[in-house]
Amino acid sequence: MASLLKTPVLILYFTFHQRGHDIHMMQGDPVDSNFHDDNRVNGDGAVFFRFSGGQTVALFIKFKTQATRTDNQTGDPVQAVNVGARTGTS
Repeated sequence: MASLLKTPVLILYFTFHQRGHDIHMMQGDPVDSNFHDDNRVNGDGAVFFRFSGGQTVALFIKFKTQATRTDNQTGDPVQAVNVGARTGTS
């Protein structure tokens, strides 16, 4: 921990007016959601972390109500493809 405190750190932050508020998935909202009109393709936000060793890590966030399978043209949720029932005993 002490070595971390001695390492120079660049901290960036955004205010609402600087458009730093949409740092989550912008697709997959259901039709009855207040945010359905925000669905789009290639508009997702993320938070990126750049480490001193050169590694970059991205954190992509979605809300529980958002689907991960979405239409490639609209960003609207799509039904999961049924690949067949599981077999075996439970």
